[in-house]
Amino acid sequence: KGLFYFMKYSIVIPTYKHCDDLLVPCIQSILKYTNLDDKEIMIVANGCGEDSTQAYVESLPKQFKLIWIEEPLGYTRSTNIGIKASIGEYIILLNNDVLLLEQEKDSWIKMLGQPFLEDPKTGITGPLKLFDRYANSECIIFFCAMMRKSLLEENNFLNVSYSPGGGEDVHLSAQVLKAGYTLVQVPDNSKLDFTHTNTGDFPIYHIGEGTFNKEEIPEYGKVIIKRNGLINLLKWNEHVKLNIGSGGVDYDGYISVDLYDPRAH
Repeated sequence: KGLFYFMKYSIVIPTYKHCDDLLVPCIQSILKYTNLDDKEIMIVANGCGEDSTQAYVESLPKQFKLIWIEEPLGYTRSTNIGIKASIGEYIILLNNDVLLLEQEKDSWIKMLGQPFLEDPKTGITGPLKLFDRYANSECIIFFCAMMRKSLLEENNFLNVSYSPGGGEDVHLSAQVLKAGYTLVQVPDNSKLDFTHTNTGDFPIYHIGEGTFNKEEIPEYGKVIIKRNGLINLLKWNEHVKLNIGSGGVDYDGYISVDLYDPRAH
């Protein structure tokens, strides 16, 4: 009861294999740069099999809570499980392939949380805001993002149509914008492009596709992310312009389409 009353932040980290090379460095950076007094960290281990994830998480302080799922559910479903099990007022979604960089304790939390104190219409904050051409919408990328748990409940959590992952952050961002909330990039609310995986003065490093890499999940970049982009295009984009038979040519404002060239969107 006391823990529930004081719990403000729940950090949800889904993880699939990669304990030693990704999860451990991520958690060690959290321990170094985060005050755990008003936080819980939900580690959703799905499909981790015989690696050292379970033993490692169980060795951590009590604020770290392990949710163990035998089968690999993917990012979207496993993250939803962690969100639903959490008790914090604010949810922080964090990938297992990130490292917090040198800072005073909780600087990253304060940066993510400040816009909520300044504007009640703040919907989602994060260090990377992009424009998604599929959805024709701005979006916060969910390798690191904060939002109220109540907002996730209102929007039925992450949409599992995007399983195993990719594009659910675009969908929720567009949904939140349509409801009248804002997306805020912290600490600098300027637009960036897709070449950035971490940005500006926010103290984080994102390895990028640490789990969804082409060696382990080759269909992710070739099929899944493009299928999910199409879902967002059909759902959110009211002014679709197609470049048919595009080859590798990319025109700003157009979705490139090519049956044979994998460079097309």
